[in-house]
Amino acid sequence: MNFKSVELKTIALFLNIALFTVVFFPSCNNNNGGDAAQEGKLAVIFKAKYDGQTMVLNKTYKYFDQSDITFTRSEFFMTDLMVLDQNSQQKTISNTNFVNFTEKNKTEASAEQGISYEFTLPVGTYKNLGFHIGLPPSLNSMQPSDFTVGSPLAEGTNYWAGWKSYIFSKFEGTIKNQNFNDAFGYHSGFDEAYRTVQFTNNFDIKANETTTLVIEFDHKPMFGNNVDYFDIYSQLVFHDTKGGYMARFMDLMSKSFSIK
Repeated sequence: MNFKSVELKTIALFLNIALFTVVFFPSCNNNNGGDAAQEGKLAVIFKAKYDGQTMVLNKTYKYFDQSDITFTRSEFFMTDLMVLDQNSQQKTISNTNFVNFTEKNKTEASAEQGISYEFTLPVGTYKNLGFHIGLPPSLNSMQPSDFTVGSPLAEGTNYWAGWKSYIFSKFEGTIKNQNFNDAFGYHSGFDEAYRTVQFTNNFDIKANETTTLVIEFDHKPMFGNNVDYFDIYSQLVFHDTKGGYMARFMDLMSKSFSIK
């Protein structure tokens, strides 16, 4: 037997198998599509409005009774931004965010840009974007010292130590007419103020593309409507659950969002 001939044939066989593995299997993987090629971006932009106009801090708008109203602070916690995937399975895409129009809406140009969040999602069709206003009881039972510096949950200014609750939202400003010129402050907190915002929209995520959704938050309807609205002059401040003001305000706030 010619062992040298057999050895050469064996080496040739192994080389052919190696070449087949290198060429064929990668091409199979490419045909099936890698994870990176099957993902796209979702941009969610929050914009503050007042009666359909861009809300800018310290700019004067008309209240329901024709008083002049301005805002000096507008901010809230948003938790559990979520969607339903094509199998109707709920998918949480972000846990806790602090939507801070107090910093963003100091000028018209900046306010027009809105506050943007970007997420990576698998390619597919999604629906029913939603989120919560405030913190779930599991988070609200904690305190700033439980979180690392840099987290909005670590900020003592967002926490009521006396009531052992985070402040879910803050809206402050001034209101005036011919007889009065007052400052107001509407702050919410406690588990009872936790609310859900749910849309019935559909959108697609495409590979290597960005899908943009704009959420408009109109500050006027969270105070009521033309026939039934908060008399701010008689209720300049609330920061507890007494009188039902906070519950009513949070109900209205949760209905003041629309998606574009």
